[in-house]
Amino acid sequence: MRTVLGVIGLVALALTLSGSAAAKGFTRVVLVGSSGRWTEVHAREGTIDGLLSKRGTVARIRGGYVRLFFVGGGDFPANPARYYPAQECVALDWPSYETSCARIDATLVRLLSKARRLQRFEARPTTLASITYHGRFAGMIATAAALKDPIELALDRTGRPSRKPSGCYAFTGRWKGPAAARRPRSFFLCAAGIYANHRVYPLRRGVWEWFRVNVD
Repeated sequence: MRTVLGVIGLVALALTLSGSAAAKGFTRVVLVGSSGRWTEVHAREGTIDGLLSKRGTVARIRGGYVRLFFVGGGDFPANPARYYPAQECVALDWPSYETSCARIDATLVRLLSKARRLQRFEARPTTLASITYHGRFAGMIATAAALKDPIELALDRTGRPSRKPSGCYAFTGRWKGPAAARRPRSFFLCAAGIYANHRVYPLRRGVWEWFRVNVD
């Protein structure tokens, strides 16, 4: 059964981690502000796809942004981007998000309207430069690299005080960016989210379920 679930998880993950291609399989986006507050937006796949494939004129970036994560099968967030509410435009984190963004249409602006309530980032995002799993892989993966985006999403958000849950997997990571010194270097992937520094940071259970079928 674990093998079957692992294959299903990998198929879902492959659909999600499609690089800069159209957002196949994405049915929601998570928007995160600099304060750790966040909101989630659900829509049909074709609508979410428009954030990548139906973008308009390119504008010079000005003002602050919120982080935007596409989420698809298996609850995996991927393809992190930026949304600039004042300019109503999206900048993908590849290849040159520092300089320009592409405007989105009125339907997508309405879809992302909750972003206006979030505090905005002014500096570049803090991201995982590397991640190491402190255990042994036993399924169809041999690296923890696919967890970079989920862990970034979790630790960008506000956590809640908690004891360490059971059934967690241990990792260490190296961060880069303006908040790198404040990010934990060791953390755990648990069913309830990411556990670090006596807090649990929200992440849907699907990421943990996918990972556990691929390790001892």
